[in-house]
Amino acid sequence: MGSDTSPPGQRSAEPLVGRAAELDLIRSFIDESARRGGALLLSGEPGAGKTVLLDAAAAAGSAAGIRILRAAGAEFEADVIFSGLNQLFLPLHGEFGRLSTEHAEALSVALGLGDGPSADRHVISTAALALLRQVAADCPVLLITDDLPWLDRASAVVLGFVARRVTGSRIGFLAAARSCAESFIERGDLPGHDLQPLDAEAAAALVSARFPALAPRVRERLLAEAQGNPLALLELPAALSGAQRAARRALPSVLPLSRRLQALFASRLTDLPAHTRHLLLLAVLDGTGDLRVLQAAAAGRREVEDLAPAEKARLVQVDESTGRLAFRHPLTRSAVIELSTSDERRQAHQALAGQLADQPERRAWHLAEAAVEPDEHVAVLLEDAARQILRRGDAVGSVTALIRAADLSPRGPDRSRRLAEAAYIGADVTGELRNVSQLLADARSADPEYRGSMSAAVAASYLLLNGEGDVDTAHRLLAGALEGRAVSYDATNSTLIEALHTLLLVCFFGGRAELWDPFHAAIARLAPHAPTVLAVQARTFADPARTAVPALGQLDAVISGLADEADPVQIVRIGIAAVFVDRLAGCREALWRVVRDGREGGAVTSAIDALTLLCYDGFISGRWDEARRLADEGLDLCEAHGYQVLAWPGRYHKALLAAACGDQESARALADEMNRWAAPRRIRAVQLYSSHARALAALGRGDFEDAYQQAVA
Repeated sequence: MGSDTSPPGQRSAEPLVGRAAELDLIRSFIDESARRGGALLLSGEPGAGKTVLLDAAAAAGSAAGIRILRAAGAEFEADVIFSGLNQLFLPLHGEFGRLSTEHAEALSVALGLGDGPSADRHVISTAALALLRQVAADCPVLLITDDLPWLDRASAVVLGFVARRVTGSRIGFLAAARSCAESFIERGDLPGHDLQPLDAEAAAALVSARFPALAPRVRERLLAEAQGNPLALLELPAALSGAQRAARRALPSVLPLSRRLQALFASRLTDLPAHTRHLLLLAVLDGTGDLRVLQAAAAGRREVEDLAPAEKARLVQVDESTGRLAFRHPLTRSAVIELSTSDERRQAHQALAGQLADQPERRAWHLAEAAVEPDEHVAVLLEDAARQILRRGDAVGSVTALIRAADLSPRGPDRSRRLAEAAYIGADVTGELRNVSQLLADARSADPEYRGSMSAAVAASYLLLNGEGDVDTAHRLLAGALEGRAVSYDATNSTLIEALHTLLLVCFFGGRAELWDPFHAAIARLAPHAPTVLAVQARTFADPARTAVPALGQLDAVISGLADEADPVQIVRIGIAAVFVDRLAGCREALWRVVRDGREGGAVTSAIDALTLLCYDGFISGRWDEARRLADEGLDLCEAHGYQVLAWPGRYHKALLAAACGDQESARALADEMNRWAAPRRIRAVQLYSSHARALAALGRGDFEDAYQQAVA
């Protein structure tokens, strides 16, 4: 391997993120060694940025008038005698005349510049030191050597001799090596500095500076995997596709490595026995670190004792007291995957699935990864797993499982249905509104009868509502699907219930009484009865003035259970049921959980809804500064993800706040903006938002007639 493992963007010509202390140390070392000589050995994990710090040292030394001599160990030259010394001393060939004949000849022969027998190593070492002292008498000298473990033995012996004798000579010796890597230079008596990974703040700053468009959840995953390694921080995003960086496509469970990262992290794996690599592959794909699972999956073929070579290479830690295995660096896992074949991975997944009969979700994923052709049995298992995942609050994981289930579906209608469900969840929960059109197009291609699919109607109507605000077309799609001949009003049918929740929102934004008739008719037909949250919403949100009171007991009960609710969709729906009956205070903590999840890249659409509800709660409870911040955050998310309709409640709250604070101009401008957008689309709810803001503004200026006219509008 060559010496240049510095990350792109981390060259000395650019500010080094998170390395201020190291740069101060190097500058201090250069100043001191230029006066009195000295040695310093930098160590750190592969990709930590050792080379870039050596570059910075070279630049600083040159600027200070110091003569720089550089060399780097290389794997292909590790057995070439004096190859490292040749790199360092060849530029000094013109100075050999200042040495004694014995020393000049010894160095010339060692460097391949002269003929004759090779001198004793001690003579060569003494000659090298003498030459450096002669040159340093004219100006300070700094020897910079990278990748010490790949330096040939003969050169390492000479440089070790020199490094221990530079004090008082205006000669500096600065070298770098990987932590724990063996080299021929005795390090024990040389001053050293261990280069630590970047801290969390610096790592985030580095990634954000180079990849500002990374989706938040992708950034968090990369930061976790890189563990502060600068090269990994900059190479991991580059190894992803554009869709993966934008979170339009799910990241794999084990991240791919760029060529540079693979070269760094895979190099120590290639020398391991095949048995050991197989166990490591099982460990990576299992992901739990449970030695019992590995033992069972490898039964008859491998023993856990075969992990010993990986332990000795410091790739893994095995704790026999807890029965757990852990990789010392997450990217070693990626390297294990990169070095395995597709057939080896499929066999390993199949072996692991055989040990997970009591864990159907994990078993389904392993079977899916082991499959080489469509398999309806595995697709059904994954579809069931997707619903379990969604109930736990992981909408992104649910979409991923549904798309994989669609890939494994032998029949077009099943593939179409699963893609349409993924599209709906993507739009309704994860914030991937821009991907919905492609998923729906794929669903249409998979099934000629696509138009009759309830899942497709739900996804398409949600896209119409939140994309362009086409309430009427969205309503026709849903009402038509609900009135289809094949519809069974089974209250346990999750797709049907999702259709009704979406229809409720369509009717609300439409704001016209006639839109509600298909919704109420469908609710009445549900058997044995409507799910609790939907039933409560139908009373407290659809027509609260007339129907809310009998449902308040049920609403209070579901609010009291929010502490144990993980599904962001359910939390938001309960908040929606509470908004018009003064129950939002009981939902605050749960809604904040949804917001935090969205900030971390989880359920983004649910986070927008939660921000809207918390904003309204802040307005009516007098926390106006908080409400204003929440409105701005929600609007930023709407703009980033293309949610036009969901942006209007945020603007509505900003208009209310402006009116309440006496900012008549801003309140009027926002109200006008709402009307201009809503009127041609017949979105009555947004027009009512405008009237509310106008009424409050009119009260503020004492125009009670206008306030009355707006209030009754």
